[in-house]
Amino acid sequence: MKKYWLKRKRLAFFSFLMIMLTSAIQISFEYFKGAILDSALQKSLSRLLFFAAAYGIAVLLKALTHYLYTRFFGIFKTGSLFDIRESVFKKLIKFSYPEFLKKKRGEYVSVFSNEIDVVEFSYFESWYGFLQIVMEVFFSITALLLINKYLCLVAVLILIPSVLIPQALKKESTKRQDDYLDAVRKHTGHIREWIQSFEIIENYGVIPQFLNKHSEDNKIILKKADKLKNITVFLFFLSKLLMELNLLIIISVSIYLLVNGKISAGLFITSIGLMSQLQGQVMYVAMYLHSFIIAKNSIKRINDFTDTPEIEKTETVKIDEVKEIIFKDICFNYKEGEKRQLISNFNLQVNKCGIFVIQGESGSGKSTLMNLLLNYFEADSGEITINSTPVKNIENLQELITIMRQEQVFFDDSLRNNISAYDENIDDEKIIEGLKNLNLEKYAATDELDKKMNYKAEEFSGGQAARLSLLRSLLKNRKVLILDEPFASVDEETAEKILTSILEVKDKIIFLITHILPERLSQNCEQIIKLANN
Repeated sequence: MKKYWLKRKRLAFFSFLMIMLTSAIQISFEYFKGAILDSALQKSLSRLLFFAAAYGIAVLLKALTHYLYTRFFGIFKTGSLFDIRESVFKKLIKFSYPEFLKKKRGEYVSVFSNEIDVVEFSYFESWYGFLQIVMEVFFSITALLLINKYLCLVAVLILIPSVLIPQALKKESTKRQDDYLDAVRKHTGHIREWIQSFEIIENYGVIPQFLNKHSEDNKIILKKADKLKNITVFLFFLSKLLMELNLLIIISVSIYLLVNGKISAGLFITSIGLMSQLQGQVMYVAMYLHSFIIAKNSIKRINDFTDTPEIEKTETVKIDEVKEIIFKDICFNYKEGEKRQLISNFNLQVNKCGIFVIQGESGSGKSTLMNLLLNYFEADSGEITINSTPVKNIENLQELITIMRQEQVFFDDSLRNNISAYDENIDDEKIIEGLKNLNLEKYAATDELDKKMNYKAEEFSGGQAARLSLLRSLLKNRKVLILDEPFASVDEETAEKILTSILEVKDKIIFLITHILPERLSQNCEQIIKLANN
């Protein structure tokens, strides 16, 4: 968190300055109370009026400085959280896809939701209160020292146990916090999976089973939360008990000093007031220290995420034009050590534009083969090259290949931005022409392109969404195009329209993965590659 404090160090400084003034004024109240009592006992009207007026001014000043503290720290906190979210997302979005696949998607969601929430409430909110506490403790001890050094020494000694207790229980507290957050993270991942599978859950009539699964998850979270809460409550109770005992001790010492003429009645009242302030603040010190302990693990996870070193890359080269793609003796399996290979000794040479159909049963490795071309995974043996350069050594590989997956992906944005994929070089004229070619004339108008669509593309039929996704892929000016099951989940008429648009493309190398092989496609493709299910 150090870099976020330093980035907004001016706000942090002014926040610190304001809370220092606020705390000094707060402690001065106890002095004014004692001074007013002594003035009354001495029957000094002028002193009484002076201290009463000073007390009133202090009340106004405290309100002002505390408002400024809250204002400055609030801006600092929201700004820092903004910076954290920016850092996390920038790191995430800059991952290469192979790096992205190393973690489960639920873990990324957890960093944005659970971990940042913990940092907001257990770290920044705790700092807001902790700074007040620290300043008031400092000025209280300083005031007690000015009254009587022995009184100050006793106060400090009896307060030490209240501060050290949370540290003694730090290991257990951290463990319980970790257990709780792990349970929440797993539950978040499960919820995400269940939401994605909502149709299956309802259609297959397994709602009761998933209600039970959710209840089981919830019970685990409740159990972990109770354990965490128990230790927090125990710390609070112990601090409260020590506070009462400490106050009894300081009252006894103050009475002794008063009886022996070491302090006045007013200073006696001031001492008791200062000790009450100290006791109350130290009780919260224990609570805030516990919050910092809780936040520590979330901060570490965020730092580990944002500070993850980039994978060391071998020497890379840029390729301007794809002339040849070679798959040589490719072997691959997702599970290490498994004898059965998903892809075994696959060879293919592509040195001209055209459509290369990849067929095979489900699980034969069709999509995996294309993932290897995209360098999402590395082959167990063999090599894939473009212009004799291994794909893992091509710096601009993603700029050479466009992929259209079977599952269409859209964004909560305009139709224009979804089709152009935010590419400013793709103007409305090109988009409208493409829509007309795909028999989507209804949307081939500027005002239609301005309309918003959501990521589910609910306003489009399955066939329309597939054609929009195809158009987006075709408009990207890249030499290689991968089409993963473009005819799946569409009717025969729509499949024909999609095929017509694909066959019109003459300047690209197209790898077309399909279970369905229309006669027109088999007659017009360059090669049909059939993968066996090993």
